[in-house]
Amino acid sequence: MLTRSVGEPAGRITSRVQLDWILMLCTQYVIRYPSETMWQRLRALSQLGRVVVLPAFETPRQVLAPPTGVELLPAGRGPRLIQVLRYAHRAVAQLERLRATGQCGLIWTEREPFLLRAAARLRRTYGIPMVADIWDVPDLSRLTQWRERHWVKAAIHGLLGWGVRASLACADLVVWTLAPGAMRRYLPPEQRNVLWLPNGIAYRELAGRMHTGSCAQPFDGKQWRLLYVGYFHRSRGSDLLTELARQLGPELPAVVEVVGPLDTPAARRACERARRRAGLWMKFYGPLRWEDTQERIRQAHICLYPFPDLPELRFIYPLKLLEYAAANKWIVASDLPGARELLDGYSRVHFCHPADFGQWVSAVRRIARTTSEGNDRVTAFRASELDWELIHERLLERLTAVMEATRNG
Repeated sequence: MLTRSVGEPAGRITSRVQLDWILMLCTQYVIRYPSETMWQRLRALSQLGRVVVLPAFETPRQVLAPPTGVELLPAGRGPRLIQVLRYAHRAVAQLERLRATGQCGLIWTEREPFLLRAAARLRRTYGIPMVADIWDVPDLSRLTQWRERHWVKAAIHGLLGWGVRASLACADLVVWTLAPGAMRRYLPPEQRNVLWLPNGIAYRELAGRMHTGSCAQPFDGKQWRLLYVGYFHRSRGSDLLTELARQLGPELPAVVEVVGPLDTPAARRACERARRRAGLWMKFYGPLRWEDTQERIRQAHICLYPFPDLPELRFIYPLKLLEYAAANKWIVASDLPGARELLDGYSRVHFCHPADFGQWVSAVRRIARTTSEGNDRVTAFRASELDWELIHERLLERLTAVMEATRNG
């Protein structure tokens, strides 16, 4: 059944398909902020019908509750490898249960290879449309384990990762939230059913914090505040942040502030190294509420994105960059394709080679000098164009077309 969208402006009525259910296959439900891609996807999909999320692994504590209209099922039990091997069977069982409640459904899957294979199997067996949602590279787990020298785990992920292209070829729609340059590694050349979507921002929630005067934080003459939001470990540039604090802290003076989880072994080791080398020139807040994180961004003078040039990071669209730019902050960022495309047209950013520490020091000094001399001009970012609601309008319209084509075909 097609219905008019609720809340559309006059003269802009869009038809959207109404579904009995949507079965989402995911690795783990670990959403902590409403701005995250998965939470926003769930909120958008819940406008079409009941969404049922089937996680492979256990949901940790202190996560954000799913949006209204979304049911989060319990994870399986036992070792992770066993859960991966059993997942396709669990997906079939859930699909049978949902089909008993209504025939108009949709299979939605994340990028992990075993999820893609399970979704493709359901698509072939039951003829139910399948959407593959790719907001991280499909072989992220294998690349991460290999880089961290966990050779056995990397080999296992390599074996589990076969068939990505074949699984994506089965999809009725591929939602691609990576820089387009990554497509050729995972999609067959002839695949055309791709919807490219960037990441977005919670514009309405941020609108009250985007006033130019408050976001262009003036220097108070005491200490420059450099901010990094995210995981703090070597694979996310923790060594670079530490060296920036060690060198620029006494000079400017400046402090590097870090907001993000510190509960993993890698993060704890990186934090200990940073405290030994940079001392009081670094400050760790741990994970904060989303609202408090935005306040830290508002108070910062310069925001940092120090990700190294790794295959799993090169083409991503980091949400933190959007939130930095939405607050009109000066940004010093790694020169990676995804970051470049996301901040296209934003004038308050310096891109630096991830491995050239001298470029980073020079960029921070240049921004500090520009601001201190009163030459800092604030220019607005296209934040309203990247509102999650606008982005997901495109998604819902495309899903309606997919479902209509499936019925008519």
